[in-house]
Amino acid sequence: MILRKAQNQDYGYIKKLYREAFPLYERMPFSFMRRKHEKDKMEILVAESDSTPCALAIPSCFEDMILLNYFAVASDVRGQGIGSKVISLLAERYSGNRIIIEIEKPDDKKPDTIRRKDFYLRNGFEETGIDIRLAGTPMEILTLGGNVSSEEYVRIYKSLLGQVFTAAMVRIVK
Repeated sequence: MILRKAQNQDYGYIKKLYREAFPLYERMPFSFMRRKHEKDKMEILVAESDSTPCALAIPSCFEDMILLNYFAVASDVRGQGIGSKVISLLAERYSGNRIIIEIEKPDDKKPDTIRRKDFYLRNGFEETGIDIRLAGTPMEILTLGGNVSSEEYVRIYKSLLGQVFTAAMVRIVK
């Protein structure tokens, strides 16, 4: 398994997986992410197993913090340990940095939300106690490699989106 920066020939696969894995209200415009990727504010990464793409990761990098904006494993290979391998590769790639992820608040009525949080906790992420509303969606923040404060978290968004869009998109609940 390898994790590498996406190249032009990867974007068709990445866009398809991105659209399948994330609802419209959670998606940033792909063109925006490509521009940020070109300016080294964001990376678009593809994971391959036996030379076949199987997952994507789209992190934003700021100071010693990595915000994993998007992470998805192709539906046809889920449950085969690929997600855990990619998390391990991300931890290796960003060794010495804190990796931050936002997950939808677990809800008994949505079993996927509980399963997703369990996955991240099994793979070394820890709860921060920070709850947010991201574009109106209740979420919580988990970290790998060290805790993060709500102020640090907001600074990542300001570096990525600017003050005005951050104020519109991100609200710290607790």
